[in-house]
Amino acid sequence: MPLSPLNRKEIVVFLAATLLLMVGLISCDPRLPQRDVQGHRGARAVWPENSLQAFVFAAEVGATTLELDVVVTAEGAVVVSHEPWLNPTICSGPEGESLGPESRVSLYTMPLATLQRCDCGSLGNPRFPRQQRVPAFKPTLQQVVDAVNGCRRPSVRYNIEIKHEQDWVGVHAPEAEVAVERVLAAVAAAGIAERTTLQSFSAAVLERVHAAAAGVRTAWLMEEERGVEEALALLSFKPDIYSPHHVLLSPEEVERAHALGVQVVPWTVNEAERMAELWTWGVDGVISDDPELALEVAAQTPLPTLDAGISY
Repeated sequence: MPLSPLNRKEIVVFLAATLLLMVGLISCDPRLPQRDVQGHRGARAVWPENSLQAFVFAAEVGATTLELDVVVTAEGAVVVSHEPWLNPTICSGPEGESLGPESRVSLYTMPLATLQRCDCGSLGNPRFPRQQRVPAFKPTLQQVVDAVNGCRRPSVRYNIEIKHEQDWVGVHAPEAEVAVERVLAAVAAAGIAERTTLQSFSAAVLERVHAAAAGVRTAWLMEEERGVEEALALLSFKPDIYSPHHVLLSPEEVERAHALGVQVVPWTVNEAERMAELWTWGVDGVISDDPELALEVAAQTPLPTLDAGISY
């Protein structure tokens, strides 16, 4: 008996989901896929960082999470940017002017309309020779979500780093409490709280996110050489995710984190061999500038035997 078009579609969807489950890229656990491939600043290897082009690309090639950075301006805009100033290596000013190599033109006091006239894509990035040189502005969080909602895979997760240092207050950033309040409001307005993790290197920021009990997950970023127990002891609560630089990890550290009920998602992993090694150690995800490569490696690397310390 020939299949109707509807039956064919249902079978294709079923087979695709089955394949993803088999390679471990999704799971039945709503917290994280078994293998969470996060597009770092979208897909910095191939598109300008933190640009709409990068986020749509990462979502459409299959990244399970979009990793991005946000800063909060004096007028309260939640802007997607790794620095709270214009990076002179990749950005030009609002009138197209070149920026001095040591310049730090702050975004904090810029009106949004002025800020978004700055081009942070046409210069390219010398660290990423495959990156497309195209005009790119710094979007707001809402603009990112709107763009991704219009693509073929809108239901991705978001891992949002709140950029904040106490030394920046009043010059490049508001107080931590204000920054967190603005970001949580933007997440709620975008309708993505259930799919959002808020991450930070700032304990002050994460403590405020946790206290707000806003239904988002938390990730503790770490770049200092500390064991996982020591790193987690710096917070008054247990974050959902421990996210160190990948060179700080070992199989034992991953096991210890899982024994504490904390997932492990290292950054920023761009080499296939290292990705495969980390997957075999049992990390829960990787953050990569090249999510397409990370997905290929994840699909080719067998799942490790799961330990008893954390439930998937």
